[in-house]
Amino acid sequence: MKKSQEVLEGLLSYLKISANKLSSEIGLTANTSIYHIKNGRNGISPDLANKIVDRYPEINYIWLLTGEGEMIEGEMEQSIASEPAPEYGMDFLIKENQFLKQQILNKDQEIERLWNLFEKGSKKAV
Repeated sequence: MKKSQEVLEGLLSYLKISANKLSSEIGLTANTSIYHIKNGRNGISPDLANKIVDRYPEINYIWLLTGEGEMIEGEMEQSIASEPAPEYGMDFLIKENQFLKQQILNKDQEIERLWNLFEKGSKKAV
């Protein structure tokens, strides 16, 4: 399995564009999320993968998320449908589940941080 950094580099190389251009092409207002992936800080999220596939439909969604399989749809000798569904599907679901759990944890931490700021501000106002 490839790291998200390697997947992104492969994608940029295939498309022959920069990270800035990719950000622009998929409708991101800032290139920060692409550079965080490029620098290894974050992985490719399902939302970002969807944006990429919407703009470049030939790119394999599963490859973007996992680095497994072929980058380009249709280049696989066997289609995803002909692979054993439970094995393929379960691996993907486990990875997406782990990603979503991390996203929830991050959001919970952000909520707690904001709540603490709110409480401090409320005490000063009294």
